Amino acid sequence: MVDLMRDYVLAVDASSSMAMKLPDGRTRWASVAEAAFGLAMAIEELDPDGIEVYLFASKVNSLGSATAQTVAELFEKNKPFGSTNLAGLLNTVLLQKWQPEVPMTLLVVTDGQPDDRAAAAQALIAATKRMDSDEQLAVSFVQVGNDEGAANFLKFLDDELVAMGAKFDVVDTFPASAFGDRSIEDLLRAAIAD
Repeated sequence: MVDLMRDYVLAVDASSSMAMKLPDGRTRWASVAEAAFGLAMAIEELDPDGIEVYLFASKVNSLGSATAQTVAELFEKNKPFGSTNLAGLLNTVLLQKWQPEVPMTLLVVTDGQPDDRAAAAQALIAATKRMDSDEQLAVSFVQVGNDEGAANFLKFLDDELVAMGAKFDVVDTFPASAFGDRSIEDLLRAAIAD
């Protein structure tokens, strides 16, 4: 169910592997840029101040709030580089910026394995310990590309965090293998509807 008082944050993996081509010939980066435009249009109806956008690679960059008109420009001005600092992203968004009294949905689009798996899992667990109810935070990982190691790690985050000490099960994953004929935009829209 969609919550009109919820903040929506889109975090996109900007590591160098996002420049790889998909079977349709487009790069992963171009495919995600197109999907982000459609997502931003949907978010404008739900979150009046737009969707907040982060890019993460070796460093984490906050690009601020974006509308459907400005999100395409953000992707044109930035290009994939570096590694996959997922832990840095999660620490920045969930532990430094997010206030639990304002419910948030964090959509993370990634194609590969993070630099530090344990630190990424620990950041998610730490965020849940700040929560009073499971409605306060939803984190959806959408995988592009077919990195089996990344799919396994995302499944681990979806299935094992509570056993590792998370207070709530806040993670959902949408692996590339489950796309079928669905586009990345369809999966992102499904993630905000959950």
